[in-house]
Amino acid sequence: MERTCTGCWNHEETTGHALWHCPKLKQFWKTTGFWHLFPTGLSKMTDLAEFLIYMKQNNSKEEMETFMGLSWLVWNQRNQRIFQNKKISYNNWTPWAIDFISNTIQRTSTKITTTKPSQNIRWIPPKPGTYMLNCDAAVSKNNQNFALAAVIRDHEGILIAAEVEHHTGLVSILLAEISAIKLGLKLIGGLI
Repeated sequence: MERTCTGCWNHEETTGHALWHCPKLKQFWKTTGFWHLFPTGLSKMTDLAEFLIYMKQNNSKEEMETFMGLSWLVWNQRNQRIFQNKKISYNNWTPWAIDFISNTIQRTSTKITTTKPSQNIRWIPPKPGTYMLNCDAAVSKNNQNFALAAVIRDHEGILIAAEVEHHTGLVSILLAEISAIKLGLKLIGGLI
């Protein structure tokens, strides 16, 4: 049985369509700077592996990491729309997604080579054999939207698990921060 895309309601939903081909995502991929890197026959390139090989051959390692991270966030939003009935505005979500992925990739690839603390270090790894949970919340200027994030990393900075949520509705900064901590605890519970 074919499933219709829940983003545009006009096409069969394949993984490639849900992540990159859906017309509802065109502006997102333009804003993130990847649309012009997609193959010109994008609508005809339906094979997932073929598309990813093309992107890998035509992008740097850093661009590909960013592209894959953003693709994961798009899939996460798709799942929240389908399974949790959450509606998002890509206009509000896109800047957050770009910032989240750039900070995640930057922290993952940063190696600490000295034992002296540096002012530029954003993340201090936990002791070997342990994990670190980081939680945060962001609230829009008018307190109408907020986003939550929780990330678990090991002592080498390798991502173990991450969860992101975007919500609409009034919220205080304190309540948003508490909700981020709750999301982190839920993420830990899913790993135990």
